[in-house]
Amino acid sequence: PKTRLGKISMSEHRPDGTVDERDDVVEGVVLARVGERDETVLKGLNAKVKEINERFLPPDVKIKPYLDRSDLIRFTTHTVEENMLEGMILVLIVLLFFLGNLRSALIVAVTIPMSLLIASILLDLKNIPANLLSLGALDFGMVVDGAVVMIENIFRHKQNRRNQGLGSDDENMLELVITAAREVERPIVYAIAIIILAYLPIFTLQRIEGRLFSPMAWTVAFALLGSLLVVLTVVPVLAVIFMKGELKEWHNPFMGWIETNYRKALSWALANRPKVVGISLASFALTLILAFGGPIGSEFLPHLDEGSIWVRGTLPPSTSYETSDAVVKKARAVFMRYPEVPITVCQIGRPDDGTDATGFFNTECFVDLKPHGKWRKKFRTKNDLIASMNAELTQIPGVIWNFSQPISDGAEEMMSGVKGAMVVKLYGEDLKTLDQKAHEIKEAIGAVRGVQDLGVFEELGQPNVNIVIDRDTISRYGLNISDVQDVIETAVGGKVASVVMDGEKRYDIVVRYQPQHRETIEQIRHIQVSTPDGYRVPLENLAAIKVEDGASMIYREENSRYVAVKFSVRGRDLGRLRDFLHPDSGIRLGEVGADHHGQRGAGPGGRGAGLVFDG
Repeated sequence: PKTRLGKISMSEHRPDGTVDERDDVVEGVVLARVGERDETVLKGLNAKVKEINERFLPPDVKIKPYLDRSDLIRFTTHTVEENMLEGMILVLIVLLFFLGNLRSALIVAVTIPMSLLIASILLDLKNIPANLLSLGALDFGMVVDGAVVMIENIFRHKQNRRNQGLGSDDENMLELVITAAREVERPIVYAIAIIILAYLPIFTLQRIEGRLFSPMAWTVAFALLGSLLVVLTVVPVLAVIFMKGELKEWHNPFMGWIETNYRKALSWALANRPKVVGISLASFALTLILAFGGPIGSEFLPHLDEGSIWVRGTLPPSTSYETSDAVVKKARAVFMRYPEVPITVCQIGRPDDGTDATGFFNTECFVDLKPHGKWRKKFRTKNDLIASMNAELTQIPGVIWNFSQPISDGAEEMMSGVKGAMVVKLYGEDLKTLDQKAHEIKEAIGAVRGVQDLGVFEELGQPNVNIVIDRDTISRYGLNISDVQDVIETAVGGKVASVVMDGEKRYDIVVRYQPQHRETIEQIRHIQVSTPDGYRVPLENLAAIKVEDGASMIYREENSRYVAVKFSVRGRDLGRLRDFLHPDSGIRLGEVGADHHGQRGAGPGGRGAGLVFDG
């Protein structure tokens, strides 16, 4: 609290954590406040951790970060800088190759950094952060397009003046540039405006699509506006200064070859119009086949490799802590057998603050990975490594495993409310019906190629002792329902009999049977109920007592119960999952509402089911 950061809050302490071969470690998660710069927070946090380790902790106790986004931020920033620098150099080479003049190419290339500077200023004023997606969408060809037109027209005017024998144009350079700029300023404005308008639909996106793609649209729009401003102001000034004197144009032989062959191809095309139209239609048809049914798939976004794996194991709802701990130790041993894994951190249960409602059936493991260059040759991709780990983990019975990445896992859970990459939600009222249909959906999805980590979020399976009081029987003994219920409450759950006052503090005195008289169902059967006549009747004579499966956890969304079927997709694109249901399953997703953000779809909400596909 005494640091100047003012941005950090500790959260999510697990009841049990393990690191590598060490058990019972204390784990904390540091959250940066909304709107803060991650890099600034991480630098301050690392400095504070170093200070705590050196000044306040004993030698055998240390705070060791195991998941630090500094490396990911540094790698992403380096990727953006490298791509942008390479793009600028490539554009400069292309301009020099086609314009044929060094001074002209350099003037055009100046448009790129100045446009990015203007875009950065506007993004900062609008509080829009620059990211890998938005900066990666910048096309430097669009940015320099207006400058190329401007410089080409100025160059043309100079050449025409020289060809007409009007002498040196250095004294009239300003007038020449003004004349050339006025000729092309309107087409340049319209061309850039049309490109910006093409991004208009992206500005209307909402929810997660809007948060992902609207910064990209703003970045492109601001960069194009910056290029327009530079083309109309800076480029003509630079042309006046640096394009004086004789400009030697390099006659590109490659361009000559292209022009000659283009003229031949154009003459042939005009002479064979039916063939050209037929070839065009066939090419268009082939494009449609490739796009909608061919080998080319589609993805919503390319996957960002975070350099680590997040593995989640789901056990039956009634799993005890001891069983879950044994499973985690086996899984941890599997991960640590891989030389590609430097550290493994596993968690069991839920946080102490109750922000993640789960039980001991939920286990999570952070599996860090070395740089890909240090992997063994048999693992060419991360999917190969995951497949090898999954083959060993599936030998642990009774566990459903799910593989993701730390940031992706959090984002997916935030979007759908379910711990899984892809989710099918089944809405309704009757839990047994929902459970039955969910397993039918699971069987249907399981027949689809590419579907991995398939599992149902079980809501049933918690053994309950159900006591159903026989009203006719208790009426013969002169008892009311409340009489029997009070006895059960007192014997099994405990009932407040009195209160002890200690100053301002109040302590309830709870009356309850001792454990040896209420631990088993047979002991509960023999609980004695007193009648008004003074007789003592065993509870089993007054009620039907039996153990039945009940709900261990009920998932709700928009005031409706739902059961979720989660799965991941590996080795196949997401765009072709339209056919993920088995033809004979009898379940049709096309008749219900679909949504990508955990919202209820258009399906009915009664005992039947509304299906929602989340991803």
